[in-house]
Formats: sequence, C-alpha cells, structure tokens
Amino acid sequence: MSDLFDKVSSQMDIFKKLASKIPGFSGYVERQNRRAADKLLRESVASRFEELWTRTSEIQTSMIGEGMLSLMDEMEQAAIQLRTFADKIKTASYGYAGFFDAVKIKEEELTQLYQFDQAFFDVVNEHWMTPTALFADYVLPMASWMERPYISTFQDFVDSALGGERAIQPLEERKEDYYFWRELGIRLGQKEYWPWETFEEHMAYRLKPVGMTLEEFVRVGCLTTPIEEKKYEKLGFPTPSGKFELFSSVLEKLGYDPLPFYEEPFESPARMQEVAKEYPFILNTGGRFMPMFHSEFRQLGIGTRDKHPDPLADVNIEDAQGLGIKDGDWITIETKRGRIKQKARISDRIPRGMVNTEASWWFPELPAEEPFLHGVWESNANVLTLDNPDACDPLTGGWQNRALLCRVYKAQD
Repeated sequence: MSDLFDKVSSQMDIFKKLASKIPGFSGYVERQNRRAADKLLRESVASRFEELWTRTSEIQTSMIGEGMLSLMDEMEQAAIQLRTFADKIKTASYGYAGFFDAVKIKEEELTQLYQFDQAFFDVVNEHWMTPTALFADYVLPMASWMERPYISTFQDFVDSALGGERAIQPLEERKEDYYFWRELGIRLGQKEYWPWETFEEHMAYRLKPVGMTLEEFVRVGCLTTPIEEKKYEKLGFPTPSGKFELFSSVLEKLGYDPLPFYEEPFESPARMQEVAKEYPFILNTGGRFMPMFHSEFRQLGIGTRDKHPDPLADVNIEDAQGLGIKDGDWITIETKRGRIKQKARISDRIPRGMVNTEASWWFPELPAEEPFLHGVWESNANVLTLDNPDACDPLTGGWQNRALLCRVYKAQD
C-alpha cells in the first residue's frame, strides 16, 4: 500500500498541505489519505467486476431472445455471484475520502489489492442477522421496542412528546441503544456528557422543564400543546421573512433558483430516448405495504409473512395482456443496473406504461452464505436503482429511486 499512499500524500493540494502543518492535524490528514487510497483501489476493482456482470446480463438477455432457456439457471447464478462480489468490494468499510479527492489515480495503476486496514470496522446493532449484519465485523444484540422505554418529540416538528415505559427488562444479552452510545462515549473520554446511567434517568431529565416526573409522563403517555388555528397571524411563518414564501429567500441566499421549477428526471423517456426504446416502462421502487415496515418483519413464523408472503409488482391490465403476464405470475423487472423477480399484481389502478415494485425485500429463510445472503439480491428493488452521484438532486442530494426506466417480462422457472 505504501507506494499508493505516498502518491496520494505527495499530490495533495496546497490547502491540505498547509492544513497538515497545524499541530495535531497531520495525523488526521494521513488517515484521510490512507482512506482515499483504499477507496480508489476498491472502486477500481469493483468496477472491473461490474463490467463482467453487465456483460453477463447482456448474454442472459440474448439467450432469452434466442430461446436458450436451459442454461438460464447457471447464468443467473454466475450473475448473482459477480454482483455480490462487486458489491462486497465496493461497500466494504474504507473510511471517508471527502468531496475533494487528494489525487485522481488512473485505473491501470491500481493493480494490486492490499491488506485491509484493520483499524476500520463495522458495528451493527440488530434484532436479526440481516444481510447488512452479515457484512459487519461486530453484531450487537439490540433490545426490542417492548424492552426499552420510549420518548419521542417527532424530530421537533410539532409541539408534542409521546412515550412510555418498558414492558420487560431486555432478555439475554440484548441492550438498548442508549446503553451502546453511552458506553462508547465513556470509552472515548466523554463521561461528563453522559451523566445519566439509564435511559429512564435521561427521560426524567428531559421532562423537568415541563414539571412532570417520569411516572406522571408514563401515565399520561402523550404531551401536546392545545391546537391553535392561524398562529401565523401572531407569530408569522417559520421563514426568514415571516411570510409564506413562494419565492424562497433561503434558496436565493444559497445561490439556487428561489422559484419552483420542473426538471425531467435523470433517467426518463424524454431525457434518454434511446434507453427508453430498450427499457420502455417507467418504474417506481418505493412501494410500501402493510404489515411490513421498510425491511422489517420478513421472518417466517411471526405472523407478518403469513399476511404478505411474496413481493408484489403492480402492472397495468393492458400491459400485462400484451406481455402474456397473468395475475400471480413471477415476473422479472430489469433496469440497466440489474434485475429482480416479484409476483405480478394485475390492476387498473396503475397507469399504462408504469410498474410499481415493493421495496426492501429479503428472505431470512434462504441461506446466509454467499451468494445467497438471505436472498437480498432476489427481489430487492434497490438492485434496480441509480447509484450514480451525478443523478442526485443538486440541491438536496436526494437519490432518484422513482421514475426510472425498466422492462418487464415473465420470469423463467
């Protein structure tokens, strides 16, 4: 690694070199440069395997068109293994290189994979051994919602607080979030900022300004101010001008267009007409559904999968007829980035030319070892989404997870 690190260090811009002379800052710069070099190498290796995966996907598409279905299972396994390996290299912990890389190194120079720096590792607090937890160096058992007290102010969006007591003490070795962060803070020399030994003590501290004890709050369960209509007549709106702003003074100050405007999505039929010929459907990947919550409650035997056992994709009736797809058929949804399988739910509630996939699917009942990883690549809509930073909203940084281009066809058994 030394040659790559030396090159990164020698080609720092003048501001980083000046900053590295500040007492105590040089060690930080050195660590950042090591992370930058590590990041560059990992991205290069991952990109090479992604090219192989793209080529494999193209071959699969050609095989489907030519009716060579007998080899599809083997090709699918090869594609999954290539995708899994590329993602594992790409997402492994390598630290943070910042918005401004210390140096741009040509891909051909990154020819050796060096030993991973053991100083950086991942820790996950979890209830279950999820696909994310499988990649972690440490997995700490986390207390469930019934094993910890609760207080929330809804990110301070409203004048209210909701909460309650724990039903039972945490079982086995499970710990609540507060315990983890307090213990970490103490070990980092921050004990003075964590004077409350338990979360109940912290809750009691937070309730002091309203003149309530923890026991009184638990009995009430919710605190809120009386609803007052037209508060803006007395207080104004929460904007710099105090007015309801269609012309955003905040955006203007930040150098952005202060007026609302429309812009085509990064990947749309209007912006990418050639791509739309091959991927003619508009895809939404954000479908939510009860009784699941994001990626939670997928485990068999707890009642939720019994109510919703399979991932569902909404397809318009006329589109389904044209594709030879029936309600309940397993279908493949494919974008330029990858493909997944979900069951078709034929409906007239979704417009023609659009497909809605359910988000966050994985299958805890499938094997944990690679390439399966509890089926994280089988039906997970994130496989289809953009991971190009250029596609992010320039103002908010938000990813485009909707209005993507895709194609749909009946899945092969």
